[in-house]
Amino acid sequence: MAASTRIAVALLVTLLTLVASACSTKRTALVAPPTSAPIRHVLFNGVRVIIEEHRTSDVVAVQLWVKAGGRDEVANELGLAHYLEHMLFKGTPTRPGRLIDREVEGTGGRMNAGTSLDFTYYHMVLPASRAVAGVEILADIGVNASLDEPLLEAEKRVVLEEIRLGEDSPMRFLFKKTYESVFDGHPYGRPVIGTPELIRALTREQLVRFYRRLYSPENFTLVVVGAVNPDQIRDVATRAFSRLPRGGTARLPAPPIADLKPRAVALPRPGTQAYLTMAWMAPKLDHADTPALDLVVPAPSARSWPRSSACVTVV
Repeated sequence: MAASTRIAVALLVTLLTLVASACSTKRTALVAPPTSAPIRHVLFNGVRVIIEEHRTSDVVAVQLWVKAGGRDEVANELGLAHYLEHMLFKGTPTRPGRLIDREVEGTGGRMNAGTSLDFTYYHMVLPASRAVAGVEILADIGVNASLDEPLLEAEKRVVLEEIRLGEDSPMRFLFKKTYESVFDGHPYGRPVIGTPELIRALTREQLVRFYRRLYSPENFTLVVVGAVNPDQIRDVATRAFSRLPRGGTARLPAPPIADLKPRAVALPRPGTQAYLTMAWMAPKLDHADTPALDLVVPAPSARSWPRSSACVTVV
């Protein structure tokens, strides 16, 4: 074999060896930092506190859950739980709305809120260094919201527009009518957003009465998850929430839901598409069959329903 050929073969063998060794090299997997189990604590006035240290990134999620939803409204209060959700971040006597914006969004965080039939929740995502401020803000708006009359009146236009958009959207309209049909005569069958007539007539006195009745420590759950020191957050939560007196009024249980009867409802509506919703009674969230139901109901088409029902939509 010529010298040049031997050199070429040697180079080829060396190259193949390097390639093989590279292919067989094990990659080091990225391992997420370990997370601790949630810590649960109940303050003497009834506020529940849940903290989980989670250090995958230097942020914290802070949430205040309130047992105040559409099912807690009487007939002339429809939409008040949702309206309060719009008003609480607008400020307290010691924290004007612009100051809350600066404390949250001015530091790179974000905040929002949502209302359902069973609860209302207020949530923030903040740099971990702002966790204490987040807890203090939620404790403040929880019982000290100003609910200023001019801001309340101005917000009516926002909510009325939200109602109008819901009527214009085929999907939202479909779900509204499905709730009405499935839960006929039950609080779950009423619109969480309220009606235009009640929103236009809403007064500050009505909203304050609803706020004072349901926004009490016994109805609060504070949840903090992120790169935090659980002991520090527990101390902060205790200082911020413990000064709130008990409301003394227990939340009324939801009325029992009657068994569904087979029925079909057809609603003609302008448009080129037809929308179909099917609904049935389902097990509660903590039932052993719930995981199986989650597999049966495709996630993209499942919607957020009360824990006693399930729904699938087909377009």
